[in-house]
Amino acid sequence: ITYLVDVRRTGKADQDFLHYLLFVTFFPHLIAGPIIHYNEIMPQFARRRPADQVWRDLGMGLTFFAMGLGKKVLVADTVAPYASRGFDAAAQGTVLTIAEAWGAALAYTMQLYFDFSGYSDMAVGLALLFGIRLPVNFFSPYKATSIIDFWRRWHITLSRFLRDYLYIPMGGNRKGSARRHVNLMVTMALGGLWHGAAWTFVAWGVLHGTFLMVNHAWRRVSRHLPSIGPYSKPAGWLLTFMSVVAAWVFFRAADFASALSILSSMAGMQGLSLPLSAKPLLERLGVAEMLPVAFTGLFPHGTFGAPLTGLALIGAALAIALWGPNTNQIMRYSEGFAGGRVETRRTWRPSLGWAAATGATLAVCLVSLRRVSEFIYFNF
Repeated sequence: ITYLVDVRRTGKADQDFLHYLLFVTFFPHLIAGPIIHYNEIMPQFARRRPADQVWRDLGMGLTFFAMGLGKKVLVADTVAPYASRGFDAAAQGTVLTIAEAWGAALAYTMQLYFDFSGYSDMAVGLALLFGIRLPVNFFSPYKATSIIDFWRRWHITLSRFLRDYLYIPMGGNRKGSARRHVNLMVTMALGGLWHGAAWTFVAWGVLHGTFLMVNHAWRRVSRHLPSIGPYSKPAGWLLTFMSVVAAWVFFRAADFASALSILSSMAGMQGLSLPLSAKPLLERLGVAEMLPVAFTGLFPHGTFGAPLTGLALIGAALAIALWGPNTNQIMRYSEGFAGGRVETRRTWRPSLGWAAATGATLAVCLVSLRRVSEFIYFNF
């Protein structure tokens, strides 16, 4: 689609069919992205590289690949069972407790990010082995302090595709505020439908369209409101993250009914469930009879297995996503990215230490491949 539209717009097409065939069959990005443009990579195939650059690309490519595989095998697949058990239970009619619902939603939030960003890292690494630089596709999206910022960091090449081939052709923001909101909503709804022919995906797209509309409206209104100073960024991050987590429920749920059941549990509408040991304290405080509390435990349906282990794993994944440098920062890789600084203090360099770390990561991942699951985005 990108090739045909670009030819239509520019009136220029490569007359060499083998070049076009190479573009549409270059395997590193073929299954799930990054989504690329013809003119982004085809000139790179004709470029000659000095020998030292060839070796540097090989080192960077292998390290990128190892980091991506590590994200997938060591993080995404580790938290995946906690998401699957919770969502599967809801699909079978089980009403989850608030702890179970939030646990499943957060587990999927972490699984999806490390699964898909890991795939993108592996694609970039494989392309680098051939000396081809694919565009950055993720840049710490869970650090975003607004939904607008989130979509500049999450699946960046899809955001670019939706912007350039849907939003702008429909008029973008050139036809007034009301038309911009309509264009945003249509673009995001179609972006949801792009992931699969199910109403849950459309609902996810509509939610994000609504979030974006509210975000744009808030930016206009907030100029005339007093600032909350140092609390603005933490408040923006919390609201953004909670909105993203809630929307992911529709993205993962088997159907509307189970999605709404999980969301109602997350909102506390199904009541609270606490450990039996908390009952004497609430009775002494005189509130046990006033609250809709059942003393059946935080995870009574077994969806979390060993709860402390599951919570620790999800917490560790979240800490990495929020406070760790991303792969592009570590590798000082900024191809096609204009959203901020890529550098960090802990950067990659061709050295024995990095070679050993890369080899060890690949070895651990290969040993763990017997329990690996498919990449989530292969389903879309």
